[in-house]
Amino acid sequence: GGAPFPYLLFLLSGGHSQCIAVAGVGRHVRLGGTVDDAAGEAFDKVAKLLALDWPGGPALERIARGGDPSRFPFPRPMLRRDGCDL
Repeated sequence: GGAPFPYLLFLLSGGHSQCIAVAGVGRHVRLGGTVDDAAGEAFDKVAKLLALDWPGGPALERIARGGDPSRFPFPRPMLRRDGCDL
């Protein structure tokens, strides 16, 4: 089984995340990855600030479902930066 080559692998973890182009077995190129905290770490830090349960992702997701996505204008960092870093 498995995905046919080539494919794009987007690895998300509680540590760091990566975007990898996979051309075949042992043939891959790392296109980018996290340059700071990974998403899971950021969720955990925000949840701690809000006194929510750990891990923070599920607790924040429950709260976010009832939120207004346009309430706060978030910056769009690294838009003009080459590569696929996060």
